[in-house]
Amino acid sequence: MKKTLLYTSLALAYVGGPVQAQIAPDAGQTLQQLATPPQQPTPSQPLLIETPRGAVDVPPGGPKVRLKGVTFSGNSVFDAAELTAIISDALNQDFDLAGLWTQAERIAAFYRARGYPFVRVFVPAQAFADGQLRIDILEGRYGRVLPAGDAFPADAPLPFLAALEPGSLIESQRLERTMLLLEDLPGVKIRPTIEPGREVGSGDLTVDVQRESYYDGEVGLDNAGNRYTGDLRARATLHVNSPWRFGDHLSINGLTTDAGMWLGSLDYELPLGGSGLRGQFGYAQTRYALGKEFSYLDATGSARIWTAKASYPLYRSQPSNLTVSLAYQQKFLEDRYGNTGSLESKSSQTLPLSLRFDHRDGMGGGGISYGALTWTVGKLYLDGGLASQDATTARKDGGFSKLNLDISRIQKLPGAFTLYGRYSSQWTNKNLDSSERMGLGGVYGVRAYPMGEASGDTGWMTQVELRYAMGQVAPYVFYDAGQINTNAQPWDANSSASRFLSGHGLGVRVDYRGWNLDLSLAWRLQGGEATSDTRQQQPRVWLMGAYRF
Repeated sequence: MKKTLLYTSLALAYVGGPVQAQIAPDAGQTLQQLATPPQQPTPSQPLLIETPRGAVDVPPGGPKVRLKGVTFSGNSVFDAAELTAIISDALNQDFDLAGLWTQAERIAAFYRARGYPFVRVFVPAQAFADGQLRIDILEGRYGRVLPAGDAFPADAPLPFLAALEPGSLIESQRLERTMLLLEDLPGVKIRPTIEPGREVGSGDLTVDVQRESYYDGEVGLDNAGNRYTGDLRARATLHVNSPWRFGDHLSINGLTTDAGMWLGSLDYELPLGGSGLRGQFGYAQTRYALGKEFSYLDATGSARIWTAKASYPLYRSQPSNLTVSLAYQQKFLEDRYGNTGSLESKSSQTLPLSLRFDHRDGMGGGGISYGALTWTVGKLYLDGGLASQDATTARKDGGFSKLNLDISRIQKLPGAFTLYGRYSSQWTNKNLDSSERMGLGGVYGVRAYPMGEASGDTGWMTQVELRYAMGQVAPYVFYDAGQINTNAQPWDANSSASRFLSGHGLGVRVDYRGWNLDLSLAWRLQGGEATSDTRQQQPRVWLMGAYRF
């Protein structure tokens, strides 16, 4: 078995002629090619809830009184000393009735600025003895909190409204989080309304919950695959929203290539209570066969992946979000080589811990930053023959950990221009299996190089695009660069390779009534000719089209 593996390894690394120095893709690298970068978060719809009107309109004029002190009634969030400090500059000044109401409105503005939008502040009728002004405060509390709508069972949304207890203060941050978490549920659309409650100072919250869509999906074609497993790809995704219970989600994905490679995946997620915690279970399987210059190997392979995941929104708001997730994943990988009759099997178990974030701001005209930071610990299990060979070379078998960062920024520029920047990196101190590596080439990397180019254990990659919006059409120019270290722990002179790639180009994106198209042309700058594809295209052309329904 060891001798067969040795012959197979030599065949993979050297096949002579035009594919010299190329390494055939395996099941692990096939999985790597299917990864996509974090997508720009879809902005949440603004919460359209009317706030109470401000101070009572009191015409100026009339007798004036000297304000010597203030007492408050109804305040529980802020004490009297803190509220008095807000209007301390008005003490020992003379005011008419309109001026006294202005001081009350200053107190109301203080409340609202700190997240209490439904506060009402009054100057009641009073004798105003000794210059002491009394200000009454209705801080705004929930009366009844009820869901409405007939699209779902009447009590289904109640767990998601539990954070808004009757009698509790109406706080904008808590209200916003609760409404956004409810609207985050797949296929759900809400319309909250607050009306005066039965008791003075209370508001009844009614949330109309409707089904926005029962299903949605996407079909698409592209040439973003690997030459030897099929660069022409057809893909389809179907999402079923709330198929069995309120807020659950079923996702079915399929992909096939012109070389016979296929991928299928099934994912199911559901809310675990009403706090935003979600659980997810998934299964994916892919099969491939190597073609073109590697067809003589008669190589086929498969990968099976089981995933269990939990995620929780640590912070949820309109401008900023932070979500943590923890997953458990099992991978089973097989590669068969018919020309030698060999079978290579391996498996792994991993625990990825991830922080996903996005933040919208007004810096420099406005923009959004988003991305993910992921720390993965895992263990690789090699079969007997692979383990023996690995023990004298890369030493990938056993435990490993890696850290991944993927962060993007879209910055508004003057006119119709925007600037997009992305940085992605991976760090580890252990040589990794191909399924855990980072690759530089491809449509989501250095676009001047093919998918599968420059794969390694540690490295970084950056993309910069200058975009111009013309309605549904957005032309852009770009620059990509990245560096990869093939092995984190080289074991001989031939295993310490490091490579820098860069390229530039131009493209255009079209988004029209559900149809979207992305065409780009990329030219190499640094890094030399491609080694993962015998076609030295200059420029390299990428075309991706899809229809969303």
